[in-house]
Amino acid sequence: MSGRAARAKLATAARGLMNNTAGAGGSVAWSLIATAAIAAVCAPLILHLYGKRG
Repeated sequence: MSGRAARAKLATAARGLMNNTAGAGGSVAWSLIATAAIAAVCAPLILHLYGKRG
């Protein structure tokens, strides 16, 4: 998925939450999954690099 499509899904999720739209669940779930995936990939690398400094 391209960056533009990802931003569109995030915008749809935010609009749905602000408008209290029942159909926003899919976009919200996608946004949470994408955030968790980024954290799962980046966290070990950052912790490893931080551990080398101390």
